[in-house]
Amino acid sequence: MRLVMIMPIYNELQKGNLRRCLDNAKKVGFNNIIILDDGSTDKSYEYCKSRKDLPITVYRNEKNSLVSSGESRWYFLTNKALELSSDAWIFVQSADCALSKSVFNGGMFELLKSCDKNKVVKVKIKEVNLWRSDTWQRTDKTWAYWNLHGEQRIWKVQKDLPINMYNRAILHRSHHFPELNGIEAVVQGVTSIHYGFNSEKLILEKFKRYMDVASSNSNSHFLWSPTKEDVPPALFAWRVNSYKILEEYNLKLKKVKEEWFDKEDMPNMDEEKPKPISWDRVIEVICKNKKMAKHWRECFINRYGCYRGING
Repeated sequence: MRLVMIMPIYNELQKGNLRRCLDNAKKVGFNNIIILDDGSTDKSYEYCKSRKDLPITVYRNEKNSLVSSGESRWYFLTNKALELSSDAWIFVQSADCALSKSVFNGGMFELLKSCDKNKVVKVKIKEVNLWRSDTWQRTDKTWAYWNLHGEQRIWKVQKDLPINMYNRAILHRSHHFPELNGIEAVVQGVTSIHYGFNSEKLILEKFKRYMDVASSNSNSHFLWSPTKEDVPPALFAWRVNSYKILEEYNLKLKKVKEEWFDKEDMPNMDEEKPKPISWDRVIEVICKNKKMAKHWRECFINRYGCYRGING
């Protein structure tokens, strides 16, 4: 059995993600790790090349020299994995995620042997989102979905399927291959730990990135229009994602489980529970002047019927 991990990266070393992710991958024991570096400026590419302790093949997409879109990045990685083996399991990884210790030291291979035995070809793994901490996971509403239902992260290559079947938009949280013949299953006892929101800085940076994408196509005030009908369809998804990032009005957090971590990676379990970010703090980060700040306060009131100030 061959297990191949594929992953795109961009400046993940400076964020602290790349080292953690690759150290985690080493404990899982992947046969091959294929990485596409999208022109990082923080020496992420060089760091991957330096990890001689891992079976890494890294490609550098300098100035879109190899691929130019999100879909083609995944297509490139998938095809590189298929070149290694026509009968393998492929694991789709994000650099800001790590797997629980239940799949260390051969645990992943035992799990996939069981999948083979039961004709499972699409494997969903439950995911938790760490929220402004390393020990508190977000559990309210939409954020709990992935922990309850999982997302497809592992799939079995099938010899009888055409290679162009894999040319799919495997974008963030969309690792789906509906044409695969076989059973899809959510595996128990395995958790993907997502570090992408484990600090206020990361949350606000991601929010600003969503806003930049939206405002580059249209006026960003559409994102805060009170009803869906007022928003151009192409921007509605960005508005929803922006809301998801900022919405802490009904924030619910739960302590992570110590059993997910081995001894050397154990976080500080005494970490204080995060409090909701105030709208004033959000406005402080995103607004360039008083006029813009006033507009955003009105937008928050339209959205929530109130304004959560400094004290929450």
